[in-house]
Formats: sequence, structure tokens, C-alpha cells
Amino acid sequence: MNVNVGWAVGIFGTILKTTDGGTSWVEQTSGTSSHLLSVSFVDANTGWAVGVLGTIVNTTDGGDTWVAQTSGTSSVLYE
Repeated sequence: MNVNVGWAVGIFGTILKTTDGGTSWVEQTSGTSSHLLSVSFVDANTGWAVGVLGTIVNTTDGGDTWVAQTSGTSSVLYE
């Protein structure tokens, strides 16, 4: 993974990405308005964000697109 790439998540489905070590951030389209609480990547392309009401979104293209997944719960999800 690249030390300059980072992610942040927040309320109303906010997902932010930095590619310059946090100097600037670009908002990504998450496809959800649920509050997101955690984001984790297993490699440069594949990651998940989770949050309230059992929300899970997944990317396989480095965050360019995020797809909602069914969690089977309405509980709050953390990493």
C-alpha cells in the first residue's frame, strides 16, 4: 500500500480519499446516506466501509465506485 493514500468516513455517507498524505482530500460517492464509522482496505483496490443500521459498502476499484452490500442486521457496525 502507498503511505500517501488514506481514507476517512463520516456522517451522511461521507467517504474522503487523500493521495498526498493528507494535504488534500477528495469526496467519493458512497451510494449511501447512512453514517459511516469505519473504513478498511485489504489492498490498493479492495475495501469496505461500515456504519449505522448495518450499512456496508464495498469498493474493488480503489474507491472510484462503492456498492452497497446486504449485512442482514440493523445494528451499528464498526471495524
